[in-house]
Amino acid sequence: MTSLPATVQRPEPIRWLVVPPGPDRTASTRVGGWLLAVAVLVDVLRPGAASIAVGLVAMVVVTVLTGLGLLHDRGLVPACLAVTFACAAGVRASPWLVPLDLLAAAGLLVWAASLARGGRLTDLGPDQLAQRGLRLARSTICGPAWVAGPLHARARRAGGRHTARALPVVRGVLLAAPVVVALGLLLGSSDAVFASLFDLDVDLPDVADHVVVIALVWLAGCALATDAASPPIVRREAVPRLLGQVEAAVVLAGLVVLFALFAAAQVVTLAGGAAHVLETAGLTRAQYARSGFFQLLAVAALTLATLTVVRSTVRSGAPRADRLVRTLTLAAVALTQVVVVVAITRLALYVDAYGLSMLRLCTMLVAGWIGVVFAGFGAAVAGVGAPRRWLVPFAAASGLAALLVLHVVNAEALVVRHNLTHWERTGRLDVAYLTTDLSEDAMPALLAGSERLDPPRRARVRTAVCARRVGDPDAPSWAWNWSRERAAAAIAAACHAG
Repeated sequence: MTSLPATVQRPEPIRWLVVPPGPDRTASTRVGGWLLAVAVLVDVLRPGAASIAVGLVAMVVVTVLTGLGLLHDRGLVPACLAVTFACAAGVRASPWLVPLDLLAAAGLLVWAASLARGGRLTDLGPDQLAQRGLRLARSTICGPAWVAGPLHARARRAGGRHTARALPVVRGVLLAAPVVVALGLLLGSSDAVFASLFDLDVDLPDVADHVVVIALVWLAGCALATDAASPPIVRREAVPRLLGQVEAAVVLAGLVVLFALFAAAQVVTLAGGAAHVLETAGLTRAQYARSGFFQLLAVAALTLATLTVVRSTVRSGAPRADRLVRTLTLAAVALTQVVVVVAITRLALYVDAYGLSMLRLCTMLVAGWIGVVFAGFGAAVAGVGAPRRWLVPFAAASGLAALLVLHVVNAEALVVRHNLTHWERTGRLDVAYLTTDLSEDAMPALLAGSERLDPPRRARVRTAVCARRVGDPDAPSWAWNWSRERAAAAIAAACHAG
């Protein structure tokens, strides 16, 4: 067999893509019992996602896992953040924010369990991210067996002692059942009062719904507990270095040339040279802005993925070649920021023409977040913070920070105030959107701001808002939501005054 030349590097084996081992200790019987208690609590406290019940459940989960010794050290930081975002679901009622709160809380709980036995909050590379995902999948599949293992062993030991006494009882029940059922049917047909004793009002679909919820929550708890009890992830090489420097330089140069041409086209547009092109295509400026926004976001996301793969798989070589790859990567990052800025500018142009909506606000925020992640990527390529791999935690932290900002400023109230100002400037206002598509978060600001409208529009707003049914007087106390309470009070005051 001929050997490879010295200049040719063998591809590294994919040693990092292996399923990490499961728990290295036996679960106590308390784990399964407490997880079942949490599942029953979740089944009881589920009047709605936007309620303080979500924060209560998160606090109970963290307390139980900590009390069982499964959550400690660095895992407590993301666990506390998970409780914070879960409690935020009881503050806002927006259908745009509450699902993100639940997703953030769930992700932070998974992160907390993953860090319970080791790892750094600010050091998470692609290899560890992949391995933690594989370990979570393993924990989800094998978790019930690990949690129920002690209960099964105890049942087997108890069964060996009591089998001899249980068998006669079982045989007696099997013999008596047909006789008792037959006689009971005859007695029930002869006496209505006796028959009413067995007329049980049981809603089988409702019972099945409770069973399914308890089972799913218990399985999720088993996955968290099993993941928290598993050994820490060992840092390894991110991915096999299979990409040569020439290939990487070609890919990066192609991106740089493409984005440079795009940047030049934007300069032409700003100078007014694109007016003929837009007229020929039959597009207004607002339509032009809207038509390209999501495509530009897709370009930025795909570019980030491409740069991440290239950076993770390119082999190191001569210093000059390494500098060329790094320079081309930084140039691609800088030019991609131009794409992000253009996307935000286009959406701002559309908002200026038609007003603000939650979709437009959230997509603009996502575009800004992508720009922040690209800035972090460029800093990581330049060697800032090396050898720590902080880009993934930085991206997650910046996204969570953006979500918190949306809560603090009350995103829907911001939409209302912007559109009222837009009406004063343009005379255009989508009353139907403000009164029906926005949640209780927006109602106090809408009622207060309606004083700025002309009488016909003010009357339309108040009529539509007063017709809304906010909250449920029969709802339990754990279904309380701060925004719903404020909206109900504002609507009652405005409609009573009107």
